[in-house]
Amino acid sequence: MDPLVGLVLDERYQILSEIGRGALGIVYKAAQFDSAIPVAVKLLFEDMINDDTAFDRFSSEAQSVSSLEHTNIVTVHDFGLTDFGYAYFVMDYLEGENLQNTLDREGRLPLKRALKIFVQIADALSHAHSKNIMHSDIKPENVIIQKAENGEDLAKLVDFGLAKRFHGISGMRVSQSGEVLGTPAYMSPEQCMGGRTIDARSDIYSFGCLMYAVVTGVLPILGPDAMQTMSLHLSMNPQPPAQACPGALIPLNVQDVIMKALKKFPEERYQTAALLRRDLQQLLK
Repeated sequence: MDPLVGLVLDERYQILSEIGRGALGIVYKAAQFDSAIPVAVKLLFEDMINDDTAFDRFSSEAQSVSSLEHTNIVTVHDFGLTDFGYAYFVMDYLEGENLQNTLDREGRLPLKRALKIFVQIADALSHAHSKNIMHSDIKPENVIIQKAENGEDLAKLVDFGLAKRFHGISGMRVSQSGEVLGTPAYMSPEQCMGGRTIDARSDIYSFGCLMYAVVTGVLPILGPDAMQTMSLHLSMNPQPPAQACPGALIPLNVQDVIMKALKKFPEERYQTAALLRRDLQQLLK
């Protein structure tokens, strides 16, 4: 049994059960003593408690997300450090399923459903980028799909554990243990190259990988291991989605949008998430 289950944080939140893991910590469902509404509490990994770099990144995530107010981004309500050394922050508890689990079950999504989800993610990214915040780890696991009151999908972007303000950020980041920070299958070419400056267009490439995977059921680029996958992001152009999944009816205008997001050079991609959202919205008409 997880020794943290039952733990009470600052006499306010009681840990109930683990619900997921992110780039920097474990996410738990928790009860609030002053409310019947459950919350999600993210705790910094125990082996990172004394790691100043990890703590700074964890704090940065809390600060970044708390500055964002958007229907399609998880809301952060509180941040703290317990007397016994646990850093934590408190978010909305999201009833739903992450997009990767949906893909694992269904293979790929029907086009209209996928496009509606894409519009919401693009809108969330546009808001984050307007605050100079990059997510830096866009992938299906970091999108929670809930059901809105009207029965439609409601997408929530979560886990800003690698989020950065994007003025002069360098590319691939590596932890003190040598672990690549990011998800190679969804990393932009500039993210894969150390020392390169990256900006919001890197998120757009990662989002292109997500869109491709959702409509085809396969990744646009995948090597036998992490390093070779990153190398292929630099050198290999993916097949058009209709060729990667011949059984899917993917119109040419949909393929054009996805392939533009996946351009190797940032200047050839959509320059903003707002422009990408506009074109995605047009595809729904």
